[in-house]
Amino acid sequence: MVQKNQGVKFLDVGHGDSSIIYFDNGKVAVIDIVNANKLLTELASHDIKVVDLLIISHSDADHCKGVNEFLQKFITGGIVKNICFNLDRRKLSITMRLILKKFLEIYRKEHIVLLNGQIDTSVQKKELLSSDNLTLFLIYPNMSESTEAYLKDNTNDTSIVCLLESKVCNVIFSGDLEGHGWKNLLGRMPELKCEVLKMSHHGAYYDEKNGIGLGQILDIVQPTDVIISSGENKKYNHPNPLTIKLLKEKNINISLPSLRIDSFALDIMSKVQDVKKSSITFAPEAGTQRMRNVINKGLTEEDILNGSKQAFIGGWNK
Repeated sequence: MVQKNQGVKFLDVGHGDSSIIYFDNGKVAVIDIVNANKLLTELASHDIKVVDLLIISHSDADHCKGVNEFLQKFITGGIVKNICFNLDRRKLSITMRLILKKFLEIYRKEHIVLLNGQIDTSVQKKELLSSDNLTLFLIYPNMSESTEAYLKDNTNDTSIVCLLESKVCNVIFSGDLEGHGWKNLLGRMPELKCEVLKMSHHGAYYDEKNGIGLGQILDIVQPTDVIISSGENKKYNHPNPLTIKLLKEKNINISLPSLRIDSFALDIMSKVQDVKKSSITFAPEAGTQRMRNVINKGLTEEDILNGSKQAFIGGWNK
């Protein structure tokens, strides 16, 4: 979704999530940080010196491992006004412990606002940031849902879920929310709809055994487009082939953040080649072969040409 001076950018961070929302009044929200330098480059390209809101959906590393580096570098010349997060683990990971220490450090030095990433059970959503044309809401978890997931030690089901409402379309940023969390959310917000859905857990597949199935989620939310942000991860094999099959059956458009042209990118394309597509962007890593060799990217011009050819054969024409 893009209009003049506003839009949403899903960054290429491999197996992880990182999104930027540009509001029409100049405000900026960032949801999750995996690669600090990519985020810094994107913000610098728009001359952004102020991030109005930083949201950490949950404490898994593939959503937050770049937070400290970003804050360390950005606040030397920029400002982060608000940080929204939850304490979602009984035993903190080393990464999250360091992040929380950083939050407290800059809170004391810079007087930023630290926001609780939960809503009261008396409301369905909470406004986080807005402009004339856009409003960003926190819609999950409420205190009950967060407590339930915490007792089950389920970090994914404590994911902060946000809804961006606009005159153009609605976007749901679903973190890594799993079937049971979706069941709770849609149970109290059965009218929730969006045109664009950032797929949970990098294209994972959910059946009805643990809450609500992915097919039911899609039927209720009714997206026309989905975003799958995934990279090489043999443990989880994302995106799940069953997810791709289901999206194909429902004729839902798949968009992928830019991919490095390698065997994994081609494997992703082969999985989605029969599904309605929008566009795909490859990242060549550097402008010349010499520079790719210097920075040790292991990517050749032959790889780039072959990847482009395979994308075209697979039906990607823009």
